[in-house]
Amino acid sequence: MANQILSGAVFQAGQVIAGIDADTILDTFIAPQLLTTTSTRWMIVGAYLDDDNGDSSGSVYVYDATDLSAQPTKLTPFDGAEDDHFGYSLDAVSNTLLVGSFYDDGQGSSYIYDLDDLSAQPTKLTAFDGAASDFFGRSVALCVETTTIPLPAFIAPPAAAPSSSGLVPNKIFMWSSDAASYQGGVGRSDVGGVVMTDGDFSNPTTIQLNSPQMVVGGEGKVVTIAQLGEIKVYDESTGQLEQTFNDSYLDSAKTTDIWGAANDAVIGAGKIFISAPEYNPQGVGSIIVVDLLDRNVDTYLITPTLGNYSRLSSVSYGGITFIDGRIYGHTSQWSSADQGIWHFAPDGSDEQFIPTPGATTGSTIVKWGDNFVVTKENTIQVIDSSGSVLHSVVKTYPAETYGFAQDFAVTSTGKLVVSNKIHYNPEEYSIFLYDEGLTNEIEFKPADIPNGIASKWGYGTTENSGGFEVFGEYILVSAKEADNNGITNCGAVYRYNDSGVLQDIFYGTVADQKIGTNISVGTALPSS
Repeated sequence: MANQILSGAVFQAGQVIAGIDADTILDTFIAPQLLTTTSTRWMIVGAYLDDDNGDSSGSVYVYDATDLSAQPTKLTPFDGAEDDHFGYSLDAVSNTLLVGSFYDDGQGSSYIYDLDDLSAQPTKLTAFDGAASDFFGRSVALCVETTTIPLPAFIAPPAAAPSSSGLVPNKIFMWSSDAASYQGGVGRSDVGGVVMTDGDFSNPTTIQLNSPQMVVGGEGKVVTIAQLGEIKVYDESTGQLEQTFNDSYLDSAKTTDIWGAANDAVIGAGKIFISAPEYNPQGVGSIIVVDLLDRNVDTYLITPTLGNYSRLSSVSYGGITFIDGRIYGHTSQWSSADQGIWHFAPDGSDEQFIPTPGATTGSTIVKWGDNFVVTKENTIQVIDSSGSVLHSVVKTYPAETYGFAQDFAVTSTGKLVVSNKIHYNPEEYSIFLYDEGLTNEIEFKPADIPNGIASKWGYGTTENSGGFEVFGEYILVSAKEADNNGITNCGAVYRYNDSGVLQDIFYGTVADQKIGTNISVGTALPSS
């Protein structure tokens, strides 16, 4: 009998649950009129530097998705003028099209079109308190009102699903300012190093740390690596220190000040995998592998045969990731023949390669269904196991800006989460969400919370990383300089659902604690 799925619960036809058979549940709660299908009606393309109404006035093309050979409808604003940048931002829902024109009259505006009647004059929106250089319309979004039908209490919500590593997320680690990368000295006792909580921010436990460089959780343990190479292993459930030791390979890298050693680490298959991108001569790159529990097991290196300065495992080029029982590492752009994702069995055998020539600055990698996600400058790409690009999204920004897709992850519900950190005046921070095939884009921003930019929402340890993580179906975004009830720079971590709706906030408790300077997620083996 075929399985039937209802809001996260799986039934078989004829199955009886709490005295009610599944067929009755399905007949009651999935009425035929509620089942809908969607298909693409239009393809809409912005050309914000088009010159029809003057230099950079802008335009938009609307194509019939069912007949792309037909000439598209071209839209220009009825009051278009030079430098309007009409078409810089777009959003469409159902038959409504919203177009941004962020430099209209030097202030910005937006236009609302009826896609079923594009000959009609659109409605123009401007800010009631508009002023020069507001950039009103630089980003736009349409919201759809939906109705949720509550299900009976005996249908339980889905539990946290295993990640692509086969592990279940079970802890959130929120670093304070004194636990950030490259922080010297001893952490303040009143601030603490890392605050560890359950996925709903309950049961907080503080682990005091002494000048750590890297903190990583997994398989029920928390591992810290100090600036000089000392490794500590804590019990994840209690925060109690279990082991302190040094590793000869890591000590050698630290003693000789090898660039990038221990800038990234991940736990999997009972091992700690530590980045060492210039451990060997000419910067080929290695991964140091240390047993998580048994000090009698020898440490070893994973070092593929690569060109000089490939820098395998460098965090600048994507670091290392543990996926489906294998360790993945990207190489740099300086060795084009070897550029791509290399992955291995945990013991370093079965070396395999996924070429990523388009990812010119290196990329991390995540598993998304049967495919992978990588990035290049301001572009997100979905590739198959051969490196062929299946889908991509490119964000176009003003010259000399960057930041789209430098961090990304996948929720347990299959949403791709992509950071957007634009270094420009003004700075912009936001998160994009995508469904399979990079469809149904949703963007949410720090403007949705008080003082978003000033609180460094999504900023993380550096300008380019550490600002968000996923925990099952939820999205965690840090704001390391947030204030709360008069406590300045205590920091905060925001928890959103996979539609970008804020669920909860965890605040630091002490001034300048800067909780959320970095965040990471610990995992455990699935319970049987």
